[in-house]
Formats: sequence, C-alpha cells, structure tokens
Amino acid sequence: YTCSGNIQTTMITTEGTVDIVTLDGVNGLRVNMLQGSDGLSPLFAIVVPFSILFISSVLLNVLDVISAEKPSKLSKSYIISGITSLIPAILIIVAVISLTVLIESVAGAFSGGQGLPMEVTDIVTAISSAPFGGTTTQTIDSAGTATLNWGLGIGVYLFIVAAAIKIVAGIMLRKTAIDEME
Repeated sequence: YTCSGNIQTTMITTEGTVDIVTLDGVNGLRVNMLQGSDGLSPLFAIVVPFSILFISSVLLNVLDVISAEKPSKLSKSYIISGITSLIPAILIIVAVISLTVLIESVAGAFSGGQGLPMEVTDIVTAISSAPFGGTTTQTIDSAGTATLNWGLGIGVYLFIVAAAIKIVAGIMLRKTAIDEME
C-alpha cells in the first residue's frame, strides 16, 4: 500500500511528489516524516522475509499434491489455501478503512485529548472512504495545498489473483472427483 503526495505549504514543501507512507512485505511500514531529505523511516519491519514464506508455501503445496490420497482432500486443501491467501489483502483493506478511527485515537492520546486539524481529518477520511485508491487535493489553512495519491500495490492484486486461481482449482478438482465417483 502506498500514499504519496505533493505538498506545497508555507510550513512543509516537497520537491514534487514523494512517498509519504508505504507498507510492503519486504520493508514493513515506512513513513516519511518530511524532515529534509531523510526519506522513508521504518516504523516496524517484518522479521521473516517473504521469500522464505513463498518457498515454504510452494514446498507444502508440492507435498500436498504428492500425499493426497483422494482428489477431494486435495481440493479442500486448495480452497483453504486460496482463502488464507486473501488474508493479507483483507487486513490491509480493513486497516485503511479504519484509518480515521485509528489516527484520531492515537492523536488524542498524544495531544492530551485535542483533536486533529480539520484538514488532516478530511484527508484521512478521503483515504479511508476509498481504500483501493484515489486522489485528493486539500487546501491547508490558506497556507498552501496538499495533493495526495494512494492505493493498493501490485502485491495485493497478485495475492487476490493467486487466491482466485487456488479456489477455482479446488472447485474444479472437487467437481472432477464427484464426477469420477458417479
């Protein structure tokens, strides 16, 4: 998931469009604090590399195919695997949808109960109302403008395609097993 922006205000100015927040499987969650040319700073990183998870998934899939005694068992394994492949995509979308509540509660805790500026609330509401992607331009207290672009990355779409293929394969295998039993 990425959120990039072009901010031109009297307080903060970016040189064109820069990444503000990125969430990926390799680097975890990274945020640009917009302090000079520091760039993205990690907030937390995923300790287990996704390549290990991918290789283990492929090996387990091969073992499932080899050890399957009945096609119905293999079809069940494919369907369950397809559903679990959707979990990362679902978690990202749910997190983006609940972004307004999360940011307001965190900001309230750090600011002693003070709310966020209306411009920030408008931007966060725009992002959480369109979690798959979008663009917004906001005027920041007559000090300038901020144009933000956000959306799902290619990895999420690949998870969805892989899940769909696994589920369809499981359904087709189940139908084949039922047809052979008749």
